[in-house]
Parts: sequence; C-alpha cells; structure tokens
Amino acid sequence: MVCRSAVPPSRFEGLIEVISLRTAAFKVGTQGISSQHLQRTPKDHYVQRRRSGASSADDLTLEGLRISDFGRAPARQDLPRGLNQLSNTCYLNSVLQYFYTIKDLRETVVSMSKDAGTSTSGSVMSRSRIDGRLLTPQDIARSMSFVGELACLFEKLERDKSPSITPTTRLARLALGTLEESGDIGRQHDVTECMANCTFHLKVALLQSGHSGVAEALRPTAQYESGLIQRLFCGTIRQRIVAWPCITNSQSAAKSNKEDLFSHLILNVTEDGIDIHDGLISYFDDENVFEFDGQECRMEVELLEMPLLLQMHIQRAQFDLKTRRPFKNQAYIVFGETLYMDRYVVGGDPLKKRKSKVIQDELQTCRSRLSVLRQNERRTEQVQAETAGLQVRMKELKGALESLWEDSKSFPYDLTSVFVHSGHTGDHGHYFLYSRNVPAHPDEWLKYNDSEVTMVVKEEIFADTTGHTTNPYLLVFAQKGSCVVNTVNRVV
Repeated sequence: MVCRSAVPPSRFEGLIEVISLRTAAFKVGTQGISSQHLQRTPKDHYVQRRRSGASSADDLTLEGLRISDFGRAPARQDLPRGLNQLSNTCYLNSVLQYFYTIKDLRETVVSMSKDAGTSTSGSVMSRSRIDGRLLTPQDIARSMSFVGELACLFEKLERDKSPSITPTTRLARLALGTLEESGDIGRQHDVTECMANCTFHLKVALLQSGHSGVAEALRPTAQYESGLIQRLFCGTIRQRIVAWPCITNSQSAAKSNKEDLFSHLILNVTEDGIDIHDGLISYFDDENVFEFDGQECRMEVELLEMPLLLQMHIQRAQFDLKTRRPFKNQAYIVFGETLYMDRYVVGGDPLKKRKSKVIQDELQTCRSRLSVLRQNERRTEQVQAETAGLQVRMKELKGALESLWEDSKSFPYDLTSVFVHSGHTGDHGHYFLYSRNVPAHPDEWLKYNDSEVTMVVKEEIFADTTGHTTNPYLLVFAQKGSCVVNTVNRVV
C-alpha cells in the first residue's frame, strides 16, 4: 500500500512564508517577559489561569509561552503526532487518536491492510448482518477501503517526523458516512456518532478479512459482532422489570428479563457537583414507576459482561420543552482515576444492593426537594435553613453509600481517555482529547488538540468546570491490568 503525502509539495512555499512571519511575531511578542516568568513550570501557568477564570481548553497565549502559537517548533520525536483539521473535523481527529492508543486495534488494522488478499467468502458476507444492517457489496468495499486508509494513517503516526499529519479526505468521508464528493465533511458531528460509523467499518472489515477473532464458524445473524470490537468496546446488560415495592431480590421476582449489548453507558447529569456514581445509578436503577401486567413495576439494569474499555457518554445534548430548542448541559461531573463497578454487576452482594437502594432513594428525594427550593425566588430564612439541612443530609448519605461499597473492589477500571467538548451548544464548538500515558508513565497526561499534542498536568483533567462551557463529554476506563491501551507508539 502506498501512503499519500500529507502535505502536497506545492504548499511548501506558502508554509515557509507563514512560519517566517509567525517566528518574527514570536520574537516581538516575547520582548519584556521576565526571566521569572520564563522559569515557571506548566503547573504554575495552569494554576494561575484557573484562578483567573480561564477555561482549561482556552489556547495559551504568551503567558503559557507555547511557541507553536507563533510558528511550528520541532516536535519531540518521542511524543505522538498531531492531526491537522480538514474542515472542522476536530471530533474525527479525537476519535482517530483514541483508536491509535488501543494496542490490539492498532495492530489489527495494520495487519488487515497487509493481508488484504485474504477474505471471507462473498456468499457468507452477503448473508451477514452487522448492527442490524444487511451487508451489501458496497458496504464491504467501503469498509475495506476505510481500514486501508486508517492503516496508512497509523503508520504515519508511528513513524512520521513532522509535528502533525493530515488525514485523507477519503478517510474522513468514510468515517462520517459521507462519500458523495459534494458532502460536507465540515458539518459538526457528534463524537459518538462518528465512533459508531468507524466501528461499523471495522466490524465489516474484520469479518471480511477473517481477523474477527471468533473461533466458531461465521454465521448470518442480526446479533453478530466481530470478536475484537466486542471484546474491546461491548458489554452485556440484563434489564429486569421488577414488581415495586420489591419484596425480594431473587430472579423469581422479575416480571421480565432481557439481555442487550452496549458499547457505552449514558450518564444523565443534571446539576453541578454530581459524581460519576450518581450518573451510573440513574442509568442502572430507573426511579420511575410504571404499570406492567396490571402491577406497579420498576426497571433494574445490571452488568452481565464487562468490556475491556468502558465508555461513558455524558448526556450533554438536551432539549428545552418550553423554548423548544436544543441546548448543551454544562453540568460539572466529578470523577477520579479509578472506578470500581462491583455495585452494578449481576451476582453482587444482595444485602448491600438492598441497603444501597434505600440510600439512593433517600438521596433522590433530597435532590428533588432541593431542586424545588432552588427554584423558589423567595429566599426566606426557612428556605435557606431547609436547603442547608438537605445539603448536610445528602453529604451523609453519600458517605454512607461509599462506606457500604468500600471493600468491594473486584471490578476495577482505570481512566485512560477523556473526550472534551468546548462550546455553548452541542452542535457547535470544539472537541479535543486527553489520554493517559499508559503503561509507560501513568501519572502523565497528553492533550491531543488537532495538530498539537502537549503534555499537561493531571489537575487539568479533573478540574472543576462549574461555570465553564468546556467540559468532559466521553470518559473511557480500561480494565485494570488489561494492558489494552498503549498510548505512545513511536519509532524514533
């Protein structure tokens, strides 16, 4: 396979002129900066910017002394390469960089491109369904083309010496499902939408090339998932409709059972300061009571099988029923470097789950009441006193919940990637990616902001985003000890 050059030779003249002008601007701009300022560490700059109210996604100016704002300085060859935007494709760049950090995916894509001659019978492929979609010859051709383009990009990310690389337009169109030449690849897409298109192509290509990792014979089924993609991204949940109030926690109490695959969990965060477990509880334990078979019931969800990479989509896109307009939920969500999923897994301690449910119900009651009080325009002493009392009680309940599960650590996950969206609305703005430098340096974090890849302090990832329009959109946790992520892969 021949990889096309990222920058056509005809553009080099213009690039040299731009670099010269920006270098001159940098020399002028840095006059008068004190030696004390030059000696500041990245953490010093970060702390000062946060105190001044600057967003963590704001581009550093002279204060941060990022030379690349004025001219492209030579990048460290041991750091990952950046990706240039084609046309408002920051979301795609973030997804591509994320895929490259996943060791098995990266190696399999390159391997498939080299073994393109080996393929599964067309008759088998024509009877197969992936994601509920009956495959066509066009689907297969496009997916194999996508893998070829992606492999070419991965090889450049591994070996190219230039600071950043430009993905091909064809790769972008295939990733976005916009193959028509007139299609607008610059239209703002959602990260999860883009990721779904990419994983569809990967599933088809894995099946076609025989790299699916499934030992059993291929079969045409609507539930078919290519082995590698399922192992990496997909888990299984069990949905149970149970009578309410629930007298027992046994399986016999379930009115209905259903098992489904999932590729990401959706966290509905409604107010600042909610932590990740609050969001997960709202996903796994729906508080709404409904009628089923003439009886009041509730839906309970448990994890049956866990993926290597647990992706959590924070539901930022919302719709205002009063104004009938979409808006972005800017709520700050608290999360840490490690997450234990024991409380959501099938077969967990039933006594703990029952106690947990009682605490969660009281917590939700407190939150609902607090929400009503905050909407009260009359801030009387009585309202203020009740508000303060509720906040104290909620803190006690949260502490009790954490204490209850403190010794349940059989399903640990480590945070490895954070997709961030900056903007006032979900359909506009800017995406970038934070990735933890694992396994080499797990205390280091890299920021992939299109063409720039920089090291950042981890305080930036976990900062309080209250009042800001730059906030996490998708969190990715890897099973502890799985070695599934290998962030930096460079041949220097």
